[in-house]
Amino acid sequence: MKPIYFVHIPKTAGTSFRVASLKYYGKRSIVCDYGESAPETSDLVKQYAYQNRDYWKLFEQIKRDGSAMLGGHVSILKYVTGLGVANTVVFFRDPLQRMYSEYQHLVRHKKIGGTFRDFFSRSVYVNVFSRKLENVPVEAVGLLGLTEAYGESLSVFNRTFDSDLRELEENKGRKALDQTHQINQDDIEYFLELNDKDIAFYSHVRSLFEQRLAFHNSNLAYAHAKLTSVTTKKISGWAWWAGDQTDPVDVVVRVNGHPVDTVKATALKPQLLRFNPPRAGYVGFSSDVSIEAGDKVDCIVKKTGQVFPLTPEVVS
Repeated sequence: MKPIYFVHIPKTAGTSFRVASLKYYGKRSIVCDYGESAPETSDLVKQYAYQNRDYWKLFEQIKRDGSAMLGGHVSILKYVTGLGVANTVVFFRDPLQRMYSEYQHLVRHKKIGGTFRDFFSRSVYVNVFSRKLENVPVEAVGLLGLTEAYGESLSVFNRTFDSDLRELEENKGRKALDQTHQINQDDIEYFLELNDKDIAFYSHVRSLFEQRLAFHNSNLAYAHAKLTSVTTKKISGWAWWAGDQTDPVDVVVRVNGHPVDTVKATALKPQLLRFNPPRAGYVGFSSDVSIEAGDKVDCIVKKTGQVFPLTPEVVS
């Protein structure tokens, strides 16, 4: 089993997930990075990531020790090259609700002052999701979990990573993970204005999660797939299967809803290599199709009927 990389965004049920992982895999199998001085941070991380700055040695030691997971409050690029985007897990939550939970947590435990608006107006708290993902395509991430659908997220995780994590609720400021905070309407409107990028990002994540959950519930294989370029002469993208399956994905290209070509996702995609994708990056596809401005283009995974992107691309 390859080590799982858990990007823990605060107040997204990440503590519940970490505790469930500790109970299932065992404390010695979980490597943590919550900052150089944090007591939760593993000695291995302090030595190789912070003192020696030798990430390769860290990855080698994790593999040698048979560690099941490395996780913490880090941005995705910190460890994705060594552990792989397909092995990466990130939980998301409604951006406003997540922010208010973090504010309340810091008021309770760090005794911070100021209003909620003062807090979320700071630049470090604007568009948190977008900054944590650092331009890594969200479609590539091994598992996108939702706080609001935590149990379903665990179910998809368990099948994807052949595990049996049990649902817990740790570190809660409310009675249940899916309840919402009551927030002043003026603060809501200003927050939405500041975080327009994260609002759109979260909506897209929810749609991807719902598609994957539907395939999970139907016991169908899921493909990580993205259409990356559409012109009047050529379309291109990438695709690979979730989990351990390494067969290439057959992709049906459609124009205005009609199939026009079938291609295999076997071409090298150099721009993905930093994220350490499956098949050593040989996951790309392209099709030399003749299309016109205004046409709508999307693709279907031939084996399962999975459609991507979720909304067809309009040729410009």
